[in-house]
Amino acid sequence: GTACMCLNGCAMTCGGLAWWITGIVWRFSSDGAYAAGEIAPEGESIEDWDSKVTADGSLFQHHSGKFMFIYYILCWSLMGLSCLCSIIAAICGCVTGKGGD
Repeated sequence: GTACMCLNGCAMTCGGLAWWITGIVWRFSSDGAYAAGEIAPEGESIEDWDSKVTADGSLFQHHSGKFMFIYYILCWSLMGLSCLCSIIAAICGCVTGKGGD
């Protein structure tokens, strides 16, 4: 039972990490920038391109680009904060652990 739960949790974590990395690579690549409507095709003015991207029925994901960027920045910040808290806890443990010897 416990081994099965551990394996399932590991598989879910690895799968989630793979999709997270895929999302970062895809969104910030040239394909992702095109899908978000950030790259105008050659020979087309920026105003015409913006009107096509924001038109009703457009398949471009112009609203999700900024959200994904903010989401990933928030995730990176929380990971950094988690690492910082872990380092501080380890330092506190080392400092208080040496006094009891």
